[in-house]
Amino acid sequence: MNRNSARRFFITPSLKITGGNLEIIRLARELSDQGVKTGLIAMWRAPHEADTGALPIIRLSDAIISPRTVVTQLPSVARRFRRLMATGVAAVVFSHYVTFALSWLVPRSARWFFVQDTEWLFVHGATKQAVLKRFILSALRSGKVISANRYLSRQMQNNDVPVACEALIWADPLFTSNREAVRDIDVAVMLRRGAHKRADLTLSLIDELVSQSPGVKIAAISPDGTYRAAISPAVQYLERASIDDMRSLYERTKIFVLLSDHEGFGLPPLEAMGAGCVPVCRDAGGINSYMTGELSANVVTPEMPIRDISGTVLQLLHDKARHRDLSKAARATFLQGQKAATERLAALLAAGF
Repeated sequence: MNRNSARRFFITPSLKITGGNLEIIRLARELSDQGVKTGLIAMWRAPHEADTGALPIIRLSDAIISPRTVVTQLPSVARRFRRLMATGVAAVVFSHYVTFALSWLVPRSARWFFVQDTEWLFVHGATKQAVLKRFILSALRSGKVISANRYLSRQMQNNDVPVACEALIWADPLFTSNREAVRDIDVAVMLRRGAHKRADLTLSLIDELVSQSPGVKIAAISPDGTYRAAISPAVQYLERASIDDMRSLYERTKIFVLLSDHEGFGLPPLEAMGAGCVPVCRDAGGINSYMTGELSANVVTPEMPIRDISGTVLQLLHDKARHRDLSKAARATFLQGQKAATERLAALLAAGF
């Protein structure tokens, strides 16, 4: 038997440190721990890459990923991928629409897609969205779909895409903390690139919070230093923070705010919930998978002005009893989801993966 014939591969555009990639790596590791031969395929390299542990990696190009690289090198990357597929594989899981262009080179029976978002919403303009949506849905209908949560399963079903199974995404257990630290930071935010992540609104919120409550203490987390110069030196800035760093921050933080336009899931608020940090989020879709019960009252409409979101946050900061109750609810929700997430491998294998 060929060395690749029984292996399951997860393919990504690169191993850049993103929430989506970390979930792919985590799922691949879980399968590997259960004795399933699993590997990663990276189409290109990234300047800063996620830790993949002992998982084997096949690289289709040593070039750094960029829009230009994707356009100019896709034919050569496809040729290398085709040669790899000729050696035989049990399954290939495509994880981002950039990888979908290679899906047609995999036998239909081995073609899987891990849907973590409705990615056509990543682009601006009705025409571009329509074209990308058509391409994505066409690819998804050609294989078996693994959905990351019930929200995404509904989105797929609404677009006539059958879902083979749900492999529930949940925050890393390392974000769990029962430590009752002094919460000396009022608000934490996440600053990420990508128009739909709305760093612009987040920066406006920081200014508004400081304007309405000059003594408010704020921390910002970012994968890089892009936004460091845009915020006040009084704001604590964590760049490329580790899980331990973020957990320690969340233990000390009262409220986590996420203002994205759209999230297929939205892990950052959930990660904060593991330490009892209370989320306040714009209704970005996927966050409704875990902001349920009492926490659903902290989901604000996309139309709410920044000034009003700031007022909502400050009001919760001042209502200590309500904050305490929501902190307990956040931890409880986090732990309940952790238990459910342990069952995803069984669901995936039962679907024939």
